Amino acid sequence: MIERKVIVIGAGLGGLATSLRLANAGWNVHLLEKSESAGGKLNRFSSDGFVFDTGPSLLTLPELFSDVLSLAGKNFWDLNPKRIDPLFRYIFDDSSELKYTSSLPDISEQIRNLTGSETDVAGFLDFLELGRRIFDLSTQTFFRTAPFSSFNISDLMALIRSPKRQIWGSYSKTIDKFFKDPRIKQIFNRYPTYVGSSPYQAPAMLALIPYMELIKGGWYVPGGLYEIVTSIMNKLPENIKFHPETEVTSINSDGQRWLIKAASGKTFKSEIVVCNVDPETVWNISGGSYGQKHKEKDLSMSGIVALVGHGGQLEKVSHHTVTFSSNYPEEFDSIFRKHQFPDDPTVYINIPSISDPTVAPKGSQGIFIMANAPAIGSQWTDKHTNLALERIRKRLKKTGMDGLLDKSNVLDIWSPSRLEQDYSAPRGAIYGRVSHGWRNSFLRPPIKTEKSPAMYFVGGGTHPGGGTPTVLMSAQIVSRKILQDYA
Repeated sequence: MIERKVIVIGAGLGGLATSLRLANAGWNVHLLEKSESAGGKLNRFSSDGFVFDTGPSLLTLPELFSDVLSLAGKNFWDLNPKRIDPLFRYIFDDSSELKYTSSLPDISEQIRNLTGSETDVAGFLDFLELGRRIFDLSTQTFFRTAPFSSFNISDLMALIRSPKRQIWGSYSKTIDKFFKDPRIKQIFNRYPTYVGSSPYQAPAMLALIPYMELIKGGWYVPGGLYEIVTSIMNKLPENIKFHPETEVTSINSDGQRWLIKAASGKTFKSEIVVCNVDPETVWNISGGSYGQKHKEKDLSMSGIVALVGHGGQLEKVSHHTVTFSSNYPEEFDSIFRKHQFPDDPTVYINIPSISDPTVAPKGSQGIFIMANAPAIGSQWTDKHTNLALERIRKRLKKTGMDGLLDKSNVLDIWSPSRLEQDYSAPRGAIYGRVSHGWRNSFLRPPIKTEKSPAMYFVGGGTHPGGGTPTVLMSAQIVSRKILQDYA
């Protein structure tokens, strides 16, 4: 009988959740993290009185966060999470706008006013119904366990009854079937970017994302989403030992246990290891013995982010604003085929200080500005950054928001090269393997290797994929698997 001890590499959200689940089952957990703080991509940057989340800016499926915080003896609702409404202000290339609220009647009216037609209103409601069906199917199968690991007759029947063409077909072609107005199409084609993918190559099963966001809500935590990590770390169970600034440089085994070496020279030993890092990172530090190396075409998007301090009040702004490019297909073609930053990028603006004045000095606004970028890692240079910022400025200026950058203080920049370096993200790919096609979406790198001793994977790089809710689902799946394997 082995000692109930496990090493978890990476203290991102998946590593934290897995550690809590195993610790609550009585295991002794050593949690190794190369940075000085936990959180992974769910992190924080502070400067001059401004506080920024550097990763996710809203969360959905709050029950998953409530569940994981309860494992640390915390109540998620004590953090006073706020449901953001409207969810987004969308601005199109022709300067028309749509306010995307959390109310079905309100959104329907917004669509009706924008398009002057009932066709897209009916399409919107039908599309949500498709999203509901896919979500319900996923909770029975895809979100509950790794593919084929415990397949049963009910799973089989659920898949047989599923709308196959609408799940495994093209996402963008499915959007074309439900919507006619190109602006409404652009709104709903944006959702695959939540997992770093192109709507023109992703499967239609991602239609569950807009359903989840609208029905379950998009939530913000006062002080920033990093307060979730802070809350967990402030009450970490005694049987979790956190090792910050412990970068793992090699993983080997003697056939019975893992020998994990850190940059400091320290060696950790355990019969079980859980990797909350991308499978390619594990491939690199294990000399190609474990994990997987991604092909360039299989990597998700990266991003370019500017964290900005604005010293005055802003007009006509929302918590979340998206200003769309003039040519959406060309934007994704540039990113995925040409591996170039687009000439005319879609720009996402997040201003949490509108809902939460505590994250910026009085009379100021902290602004998170992001555009999608190719995952080219260290090939991304300062020249790329300057070019990208100039193109972002042009898009902002076209929609009357040029002051967000030109009249503000840029406090910090995140680029594909920095994401690769700081988060060990392959070539800066935020979500690891891209969700293009059914194979990349459904058959992601496995949660457990077939070799002995046991190595498990958790997080966005494995099943069921990227995004904070699915990372927490991944922690549920892998923790359950470990406890079953060592019952």
